Amino acid sequence: MKHLRVIASEPHVTGTPAAARVRDYLCNQLYALGLEPVVQKTTITSFTQAAVVENITATIKGTANTKAVLMAGHYDTVFLAPGANDDGYSLAAILETVRALKAHPPLKNDLIILFTDGEEMGMLGAKAFVRQSPMADEVGFAMNFEARGSSGPSMMFETNDQNGWVVREFDRAIPTKFTTSLTYALYKRLPLNTDFSVFKEKASSGLNFAHGNSVIDYHSVRDDVAHMDLRTMQHHGEN
Repeated sequence: MKHLRVIASEPHVTGTPAAARVRDYLCNQLYALGLEPVVQKTTITSFTQAAVVENITATIKGTANTKAVLMAGHYDTVFLAPGANDDGYSLAAILETVRALKAHPPLKNDLIILFTDGEEMGMLGAKAFVRQSPMADEVGFAMNFEARGSSGPSMMFETNDQNGWVVREFDRAIPTKFTTSLTYALYKRLPLNTDFSVFKEKASSGLNFAHGNSVIDYHSVRDDVAHMDLRTMQHHGEN
C-alpha cells in the first residue's frame, strides 16, 4: 500500500510529468533494494501509433543462468485513471517480490524485472523491449501481471502452446491457484491484448495473470486506492 499511494496518486499517461514521477519512484525503489535499474528511453512505432517510451529494467543475477525469467507489469495509465489497479497492483507486488527474493539465497537463473511504458497505447513499451533491448534475447520464461477491474482473484488466464509442463509446475508451486482454460477462450474473443502477447515472441513459455472483478472501475476515475481489494494484491504477490 505504501507503494500504491505514491504510484496511484494521479493519472500518469506516457510522456507526462506524472509518468516521469512514477518512473523515478520505481527506479528509486529498485535502487533501495540493491538493484541497478536502467531506463530504456526510445522511440517506437506500431501501425498508426508512435511514442517515446521509457521502460525500466533491472536484473537479479542467478548462480548458474541458462535463460532468464522475466517478471513484468506496466506503469502507464489511461487519461482518467490513477492506475491503482491497472497496473499499480502489479508494480507493488513485483517490488515486494524483489524485496523478499533479496532476503533469500540467489536463484539459479537470472530474474529480469521490467516495468513497461506505453502499454495503454498499444503495448509500445513491450514492443520496444522485444525489438530493441538485447536483454530480450535472454528471456526464456515470462510472467506478466495485468488488470481488468479492481477486485477478484489473480487469475492465470493465458499461457504458451505445448503448456503441459508449465501448468504442472504452476499447480505444484501455487497453493492458492485460480485458473481455467475457459478464460483464454473468452479472452481471445475480446478486443484486448496485454504485453504478454508481445513477450511470447521471445519467451518460449510463460504465465499471464489478471484480476477481473468490479470491471466498472476499469479505465475510469475509480481506478484509485479507494476502490481496490487488498486480497487481490496479496494474490498477485503469492503468484
